[in-house]
Amino acid sequence: MADTREGPLPFDRERLERLPQTFDVWQLGTRQLAARVRTGDQAVRPWMTGVFSSTHDLMLAFELTHEPPTATQGWQVLLKAMRQPEAGEPHRPTEVQLAQEQEWSSTLRPPLDALNVGCVTVEALDGLDALLDELSGQLASQGSPSLLEMPGVTPEAVGAFFDAAALFYRQAPWNRTGERPIRIDCRRFESSPWYAVVMGQAGMTRGLVLYDDLATLLRIQEGDLPEEESARQTAALAVVFGDKEDLPAEDVAQAESNGWPVAGPEAYPSVYRMELGLSMRPPLAWELDLLEGCLRAVPEFARKKTRRLAPLNLTVPTAGGELPLVLSWAA
Repeated sequence: MADTREGPLPFDRERLERLPQTFDVWQLGTRQLAARVRTGDQAVRPWMTGVFSSTHDLMLAFELTHEPPTATQGWQVLLKAMRQPEAGEPHRPTEVQLAQEQEWSSTLRPPLDALNVGCVTVEALDGLDALLDELSGQLASQGSPSLLEMPGVTPEAVGAFFDAAALFYRQAPWNRTGERPIRIDCRRFESSPWYAVVMGQAGMTRGLVLYDDLATLLRIQEGDLPEEESARQTAALAVVFGDKEDLPAEDVAQAESNGWPVAGPEAYPSVYRMELGLSMRPPLAWELDLLEGCLRAVPEFARKKTRRLAPLNLTVPTAGGELPLVLSWAA
């Protein structure tokens, strides 16, 4: 077990206290999955940190990392579960359970006490462990899980994403944007803003990438970093169009059985999250919702009539509800 002794954890107490507190017992835990996941030219066994509501039998948040997570990283997953849960409304729980061997309680108890949330250790996290077992088995048997196997992702959300991807492909915004980054702000998500690049110029693979950091993106575009180092420093959400063989077989089967639109035989949308260090994973439910909104908004922004200095405010429909976006050319 890695050393988990850390200093005080930063958090916006006033903002979190404004969240309603309802009876809900959460389990927070981490483990190394048995399955190996491709990271560049290597395959590693990732660590998953998850928050599970034993009261409602729901996975609320999770993250994959290459290294054993620290208590600070566990705290960040807890904050995500409170602010942007994969299911249900944002709220504070009444209790957070940790496994006795986790050794995070001394670090997490003070901020949880400040939020009037109990922090207890238990012998086993049965509900969370069962979900981690299931996901590990899916990764081992399929190499990459179907979008529908990700917590909180519904058939309606995947169908809406396919619809947005087909519209994006048919409108071919790569003919208008070049490689200039587009800043995308969305007040619904705290990790805003992102910096979008439309791929497809000069015969490139077609798609849309939302980078977390503009400085890193500019260094990549300017060629300051070797190719492998560029990939290692990239954190982004991506939609790439290709053959059906690029998607998990289950996603292709679901698209065909549900009649989800695809713009052509080379326009199947492959979607993934790139983490720092060359790791990749499927998108979380809120990330899929964000990508759907961006696929609908970027072609409109790329039209000549909107290529101006002033930002463009758009509200686009998504499976998760209307999504307010502000698009502007990045500096």
